[in-house]
Amino acid sequence: APTAAPARAMDPIAEKILTVARAHSTGCTDADIKARLPPEVSNTDRVAAYNLLLTRGRLALRRREDGTVLYQEIPAESAAKTSGMTVNERLVYGLIEAAGNVGIWSKRLREKSSLHQAQLTKVLKALEQRRLIKSVKPVHSKTRKFYMLFDLVPAKEITGGPWYNDQQELDTGFIETLCKLIGRFLKGRESADLSTITSFIDESKVSLERLNEENIQSLLDIMVYDGDVEQSPSFDPANPDARGTPTFKIRKPCVAPHRGPFPGPLIPPPARRRPSPRFSHAGSPSRPATPLPRSSRSMPVSNALTKTPCGVCPVARECTPDGLISPLTCVYMTDWLDTDF
Repeated sequence: APTAAPARAMDPIAEKILTVARAHSTGCTDADIKARLPPEVSNTDRVAAYNLLLTRGRLALRRREDGTVLYQEIPAESAAKTSGMTVNERLVYGLIEAAGNVGIWSKRLREKSSLHQAQLTKVLKALEQRRLIKSVKPVHSKTRKFYMLFDLVPAKEITGGPWYNDQQELDTGFIETLCKLIGRFLKGRESADLSTITSFIDESKVSLERLNEENIQSLLDIMVYDGDVEQSPSFDPANPDARGTPTFKIRKPCVAPHRGPFPGPLIPPPARRRPSPRFSHAGSPSRPATPLPRSSRSMPVSNALTKTPCGVCPVARECTPDGLISPLTCVYMTDWLDTDF
């Protein structure tokens, strides 16, 4: 009887501590709890209530960056899962739980728990054996080990998203299959926006995991960079500055508009220096070299069209007001119009 009385006296104190901790979702300090308790509660009774709640799993310890200890309430259903844990196991479990599906690096876990490596290893092994936590290795750093709750699905920052297989290797075959499927879809129409392409991929059921618009945009970016697809913003002639939803279409082969002797780029390569007619190729004096045939030294015909950027542009046939190649954004056309002839 003399030992049971203090235990009964601690129950109201423990309930009061839970009430204070429940009002602070991120945890409260010992000073916060002490200020809300009746003045007659001694430090010994308060510490005893802490130990009771920690033993029953209703209170968790957190630690701020500055080292301040926080007390956070644990719901009764969660406490049933963590019953029988030691104080160190509860501390580590709480840190892993707070990390969510992103997980927490083992080194960061050791820094936040302030446990020695041997203690931490023992705690992690015990939690893994109870199937409360699991370790995962992120695709961006396979040498590091992250921990998260056992029932959580790792975030895409850890798994790499739908582009990685179960072995956490880049699934290039899957990416190529999707790009070819998008290419066949675009060949059958003038153009399509991102939402339409995403709906097509979703309806095709080619992926076990549902791909969102962000995933499809990354595929379209690859096809644009490879030159297979052209991205064009919607263009309103009445409001040239307005840009609407971009559309995508198959990029047509780039054909140079000129078939004559000068189909080259805007800036021709530097001309080679011709040897002096007074010397042979061996460097000895000789008679003047035989003049070249007229056909081989004839210059390209110059006219009004070849003096404009469009006249010598190799992609002029791909140039449209609403295309990726457009006179509205052509730097060569802008410089030419600003030239003082």
